Amino acid sequence: MEKIDQVLEVVSEKLNSGHNGITAKEVSTIMDIDRSTASKYLNKLCKKNELTKTNSRPVKFYLFNQLYDKLDNDSIENFNHDFIAMSNVLNNNDSIIKSNPLIERNFFNKLLGYDRSLRFPLEKAKAALIYPPRGIHTLLIGENGVGKTYFINTMIEYAKINKIVNNNTPFITINCADYIDHPNLLNSKIFGICKDNYNNLNTDEDGVLKIANGGFLILEEAHYLSSYTQDMIFSYIEKGFFHPLGSGNKPININTRIVFTSTESFNSPLLEKFIQRVPMLISLPSLSSKSLDERYDLIEYFILKESEIIGKQISISSDSISSLLLYECDGNISQLKNDIQISCANAFLNYKSHKSKVIYISKEEIPNHVRKGMLNLPKYRNQIIEIMKNKSNTFIFDGSKGKTVNIEFSSTDFYDNLEDKFFYLKKMGMTPGQIRNVLNMNIESSFYNYIISMSENLNEEIFDSSVSPKIKNLVNTIMDMANDYFKRSFDNKIYYGLCLHLEKSINRIKKGKNIYNPRLDAIRKYYVNSFIFSMKIAELIDSEFNIITPVDEIGYLSMFFTENFLIKKEYDHPKVKVIIAMHGESTATSMANTVNTLITNANVTGIDMPLEAHPKDYYDIIKNKVIELNEGPGVFLCVDMGSLNQFSHMIKDETGIPVESISMISTLSAINVAEKALFGYSLKDLKNCDFNSMTNDKFI
Repeated sequence: MEKIDQVLEVVSEKLNSGHNGITAKEVSTIMDIDRSTASKYLNKLCKKNELTKTNSRPVKFYLFNQLYDKLDNDSIENFNHDFIAMSNVLNNNDSIIKSNPLIERNFFNKLLGYDRSLRFPLEKAKAALIYPPRGIHTLLIGENGVGKTYFINTMIEYAKINKIVNNNTPFITINCADYIDHPNLLNSKIFGICKDNYNNLNTDEDGVLKIANGGFLILEEAHYLSSYTQDMIFSYIEKGFFHPLGSGNKPININTRIVFTSTESFNSPLLEKFIQRVPMLISLPSLSSKSLDERYDLIEYFILKESEIIGKQISISSDSISSLLLYECDGNISQLKNDIQISCANAFLNYKSHKSKVIYISKEEIPNHVRKGMLNLPKYRNQIIEIMKNKSNTFIFDGSKGKTVNIEFSSTDFYDNLEDKFFYLKKMGMTPGQIRNVLNMNIESSFYNYIISMSENLNEEIFDSSVSPKIKNLVNTIMDMANDYFKRSFDNKIYYGLCLHLEKSINRIKKGKNIYNPRLDAIRKYYVNSFIFSMKIAELIDSEFNIITPVDEIGYLSMFFTENFLIKKEYDHPKVKVIIAMHGESTATSMANTVNTLITNANVTGIDMPLEAHPKDYYDIIKNKVIELNEGPGVFLCVDMGSLNQFSHMIKDETGIPVESISMISTLSAINVAEKALFGYSLKDLKNCDFNSMTNDKFI
């Protein structure tokens, strides 16, 4: 058991035995630890909502559930609109619902977002359930698909596990929207009808409000209730009894907890009465308001569920994950789940029809509207990089183990990424020659990362399932030929990388898909021996698989056998940092995002300078950014015109930091600057480069 859990256990035992709060000093004495250590763990437990504390001195800690049983009646007004203020309303010792916080924490762990976007909604829900003597009626608001039904089910399960209600408690749901044209029918459905001289009933008909006595009545889309029915319900909420239709003055006393739900917003006129009359208001966040980390957890959960259903591992490309993270999902969690199911179904169809050896979700398998999420990548690039940190290009989900068992690189994305960049640049209006020059600069480092990632993060089980025996045998033959031809041995990374690469490239050739190598001419010129050897093995591949290997693919094969290719070309020492500063609302940041999208690990910074801004203000902003980024070699400024041209000299004189600049910057020249800086060019080298000429075909 971890130390923090031991602290929680000690606190729970002490407080559940009737102790009126506990201090950090008391915990430190009981556990024989430093007071500061005890305080650290107690405050962490407060952040996790397992404990709460007073603002008095000494600070006393209570189990979170104790908070609600210690509320006085006057605090209910604050309870509606300022839940956090409740923590200041602890009275003397009263009865306590003795729930086990460890069990409670594990219970809520299954609700994704319990410690993030759902933290306060869950606190309010627990308060509504526990508040004496019979809980508090609740209005739950949220857009379609945010998980209102699941949230309510969790509330009820929590009430059962804490014995707030019985396990067989009634739980009835009515969707008021179904009765929009029949308001009287809905009224009788809720409150029931008593037989009298004006109807033909032989017996009284109980309404769901009475049938749910002791349990829960869920009124979905409650804003569709008629004004008359609303008033009857609010009267029950305030008095605890109601009069069914035809009952005269005969009241019915019950204890039914009502949970209203609505897709309307808090400021909607349709909810005005509810907000005034329902004690507890809870709003569930939309998917778009959740963090990308939390959205990733949802994606992982749904894919694991699909894997569990079909009984097989599901692989998905990092680009597909990024698309799912970034697309506009108006239907919230429900739509996200449906889109993932469609993607899994498409991948499963390919698997069953023998088009794929594994169930793999690439960009072809995800719906088109999901693919458009990649258009938002520049805006969220840093967050995506953080989520993908220490992960490679393919995620493997295994539902049988209930987790992502490994995150491996597969040779599935290199061509697709290159193709995406090609069309991205074309969409920007670049000519074919300009596109070739841009792709030229990054192709070798991309291919290097491609091979390294495949081989270093390799899992034998995935490798065996992803590569056919025929490919393995072929590559063994190729490696023997290479040892003889080049008179040297090759690293195992080359073997694994070539196996995975050929599995992808041969499949691509068979499908008639294009293979484009922007460095082909340079490879022919500078890697002559490797290219000649690759032409020989291309003949072997063609014979074995009855295909014709295009010359662009032969260029890629050549790079596997280039001497010292696996020696990383980036310098280890600190590099020159690049800042793009331009006039306009988003000119510089847009250009920086484009560069960072096209050049792996470029990390260029963009600073926009509004046309009406005073140069002095932006001089200070750029100067401070230079100070922040500089690691020793200096900073290179890419600017457009005007006063920005003078900033490099001024900053250098004021700070002593080496700064140089280039004016009249374009996207092409910015890409070139970023690439050269990434590969260790000095500030002087960058200053002397002709960035308007991008015709050099030598490898950097």
